[in-house]
Amino acid sequence: MSNLLIAGFGVGYLVFLAFLLFVVRPKTQSRRVQLLVNSVGLPLTADIEPTIVASQKREVRAGFIGIAIGIAFASAGMIIARVGTPGQMFLIDFTSVLVFAGIAIAVATLARENRRQTSDVRFARLRAVNISDYRGPFERWVPRVVVILALGAFAVRVALTPGTFGLAAAFLYLYAALMVVSLAISEFAGRLLLKRGQPAGSALELAWDDALRSRALTAISVAPLYLGMYFGIAAVALYPSSGSASDALGVQIEAVAVIVGAGLLLASAIASLRPQQRYLRRLWPEFVK
Repeated sequence: MSNLLIAGFGVGYLVFLAFLLFVVRPKTQSRRVQLLVNSVGLPLTADIEPTIVASQKREVRAGFIGIAIGIAFASAGMIIARVGTPGQMFLIDFTSVLVFAGIAIAVATLARENRRQTSDVRFARLRAVNISDYRGPFERWVPRVVVILALGAFAVRVALTPGTFGLAAAFLYLYAALMVVSLAISEFAGRLLLKRGQPAGSALELAWDDALRSRALTAISVAPLYLGMYFGIAAVALYPSSGSASDALGVQIEAVAVIVGAGLLLASAIASLRPQQRYLRRLWPEFVK
């Protein structure tokens, strides 16, 4: 593919992104806030609403900026690497968007916590919290399992057909590295977020802070989950075939990994349709309706 075409797609994505940002931002104070209230299961009082609206604006802005940086980074990388097929280009753009959006969400969440540290008003919590108060074992382990499955299946494919190692697109190895980095960012950002203080002036304000923290932890885990799933598909589609029996076995193993990963992804998506109120049941049972 020509450098001009790659750059053209990148600019097109950025223009479309700017248009979406213009469309989404006016809805932040109404529809998005109402959806958030419905999801977390907490009342929104007049004194807390400005904080929640500001938080939503920061998340929208950070998400769009992260995606824009990801697209620009991907386009520059593809021009330098001289990517040759449209399929690789779209997968690289997709990968970069997920990774950089996840990073942006983590940064926005931590920045929000830093701003709240300046408050002098404190409402004490009776006990320390941990990750299990916000996310169940299934939610915590699905991204890890999907990434491990994808890497394991790819490693088996490479081991069964060593002669094709040097023929595979460099993009696949970069994709694998970005997938691992994304999972590491998810794990690190989640632990860092849990260590931050939560200054609040009332029980309801602290409960809302827990709600935002719970949503942020979920959002951060999305990137490795989807990257692991699509890496399996990319490996099957783009890894060169030698036509040998061992290569066929490798493809079958990767296909099984994709099917299992798709099942975990579907189960995770179904679970996320329910209101994210684990934190409410464990930390704030008095607010459960």
